[in-house]
Amino acid sequence: MCELSAGFNALNCDSAGGIATLYIGSLRDGTTGAANYTYTRTNGELTAMANVGSKLFYTVTVDAEMSDFTVNAIGSRENASTAFEITGNIKLAGNTAAMIEQLEKLSKDRVCVIAKLNDGTNEVLGLDNGCKFLFNRTSGTKFDDMNGVTLTFSGREKKNAPKISDAIVLTLLS
Repeated sequence: MCELSAGFNALNCDSAGGIATLYIGSLRDGTTGAANYTYTRTNGELTAMANVGSKLFYTVTVDAEMSDFTVNAIGSRENASTAFEITGNIKLAGNTAAMIEQLEKLSKDRVCVIAKLNDGTNEVLGLDNGCKFLFNRTSGTKFDDMNGVTLTFSGREKKNAPKISDAIVLTLLS
């Protein structure tokens, strides 16, 4: 049954919005199609998550107030359906050969994204079905225009984005 079991409490203190850092890992092995990580989910949190073999999550350093994501509950009463739609944007300055290569690979992959929020918590986006990344590179026109890339990602999941601890995230990076 899906009955509501608790109410909501206001937080004790205000906190900052936005994303501090992102960690991105491929959802599946490019050769075998096997999952690149395992996890245990308890309520709204991942209590365990581990890379399979040598697969890793990689850090994407973002500038303050330049990235966001949303998770929207979707579905309809008529279809008795529910799901969650993920969308996000990341602005990255720079235009190097290495960046161009990574962007091409990223746009062909399905990835799991862990967002470290400015409130100190982490959320996992695209855990089961992955997120698809698209990008828009621009050189700008004026000297003070952005020379870099805007990444847009999207995905759909059956469950809401769970929280994950810093300790577990650290194990995914090494």
